[in-house]
Amino acid sequence: KDERVARVAKLNEMMPRADVTVSEKYRRIVEAYQIEMEYGRTIEAYRGKRGDKEVDFLRVGRVGLFYQTPDGAETGYWDREKKDWTAGSEYSEGVKEGLKVAKKQTSPNLLIVPIQAAASK
Repeated sequence: KDERVARVAKLNEMMPRADVTVSEKYRRIVEAYQIEMEYGRTIEAYRGKRGDKEVDFLRVGRVGLFYQTPDGAETGYWDREKKDWTAGSEYSEGVKEGLKVAKKQTSPNLLIVPIQAAASK
């Protein structure tokens, strides 16, 4: 989120400047859109901490953020409505497979993981 906010702040700072050409402003806006679009189409795995536990995180585009302990004993996902993590071992195989795909240890395949419906406006 910090990276995204910084990108928008840089664009807002650059727009009123007269020393930056219109074509350069347009290029940077398009570049920001491309980065955002790519973010929604990718799958990523990274190691981090959840509380005092070291876990592997799995981000599936914009639709899901999951975690799993390295031994596979605990699996969970980010619940947007609760704004908190929810443990759910019923999806441990799907998250395990997703982590392998993201780390390029296996070929892409269908992942069975919980996906929350889009929020209604």
